[in-house]
Amino acid sequence: LYVVLFITLMAGCQSAKSRRTPQSRAEEQMLAKLSIARSYHRRANIAEQQGKGKQAILEIEQILVLRFPKGFRAGEEMLLDAWGRKTTLLLKLNQPQKALASITKAIQRPSWLKHSFYRAHLFHIKGRVLETLGKPYQALKTYEHSIKLNQAVIREIQKSMRKERK
Repeated sequence: LYVVLFITLMAGCQSAKSRRTPQSRAEEQMLAKLSIARSYHRRANIAEQQGKGKQAILEIEQILVLRFPKGFRAGEEMLLDAWGRKTTLLLKLNQPQKALASITKAIQRPSWLKHSFYRAHLFHIKGRVLETLGKPYQALKTYEHSIKLNQAVIREIQKSMRKERK
């Protein structure tokens, strides 16, 4: 009975695989990458809880090599979030120069997503790094940039909501 059930299930799985459209395969691939990234974040959490900060950074760096198609907002946001997390971990390890290099690279990397909470948060994190490095005036400017980006995000969302009501 178990053998028959197993064969039936496997046949169903093979049949389902063959019915996937190119679009559904691409969507499933993106979802799988997001799931991989979430797992690396959880692994980083565990490493950090165990006092293994360097291992936590290595876990986060696995996210940074994932690639998503242009226009896939969740993927771009996942990458921006991972850059911020890496920088924060470097700060916790008392490596502010490396943290500054990391956040600068994150901010300068090409991104089609210009107005996003995640992008604004990178500037907030950079402000924290600059504070740690004893550069309060640069930190203030960076926080101001974060605020302006978040205000732009709010304006875009409000404009979109007004259009939807019409």
